Amino acid sequence: MKFLLYLLFFILISCVLYCQKPDNNADMELIKNTVLDYAETYYTGEVYRMERALSPDLNKVIPIYLETPDKIALVYMTYSQLVENALARSESPKKVQEELDVKILKVDRNIANARLLTDNFRDYLQMVKLNGSWKIVNVLWTTGLDSIQNESITEKEVVKEILESAHKYAKGILFPNPEYLEIAIHPEFNKITVKKIDGSNRKLLKRQRSELLVANANYPREKEDRINQKYDIHILDTMSDLTIVEIVFPFRTEYLQFFKSSEGWKAINCITEE
Repeated sequence: MKFLLYLLFFILISCVLYCQKPDNNADMELIKNTVLDYAETYYTGEVYRMERALSPDLNKVIPIYLETPDKIALVYMTYSQLVENALARSESPKKVQEELDVKILKVDRNIANARLLTDNFRDYLQMVKLNGSWKIVNVLWTTGLDSIQNESITEKEVVKEILESAHKYAKGILFPNPEYLEIAIHPEFNKITVKKIDGSNRKLLKRQRSELLVANANYPREKEDRINQKYDIHILDTMSDLTIVEIVFPFRTEYLQFFKSSEGWKAINCITEE
């Protein structure tokens, strides 16, 4: 009898694991296809693929390092701009002319972080799963040509600098401390929160800018409750003057895109889920 119970238990656990695996594999495939829709349309001009890949709330940004290292301009591209660019290319489509290296860095419930490397571009992409489809909401990218890092700086020093900024952000959120946040985030920082709509399985996106985040940190609420709480930081990937960091708080996990500035590493995009 005990043997039969153990056998039934083993079969049940195996079925649960087996049933979960296809869903995870399916999501991984969908995420990769979303990145390819975004990347390949640069050549093919297949507008429907670009529309399929992007959220209308897209925030795509590139730091442009100007003549002096202390001057950086942030240049943005919108959903409509990318779609219109694809439409223009559709008149003379081309085959994909370079190798596309897609790496999925982390999938966490309805959030995914990925890296795209090509011969000419380097992109960090943040995606959200809405109504069964993965949509790109945040992109931090570079051409691979612009860099202000000193070649003499070691990888260990780069990691130290990134962690210092990430710790400032984490302490600014946890305690909260507006001064830490102002050091860690860029003035044009934006944060997306994926929220479930009450009474529904549908989700919505809430976007916060730096001003609101810093203003909220001025209120002392929950400060005493959180003073002994801890957090964990993981650098998911680093390339050129860009990096993506995971911060695990007791109450949620946040994924931040940082870029290197003359004042240190600055967070520009963030995604989290309630």
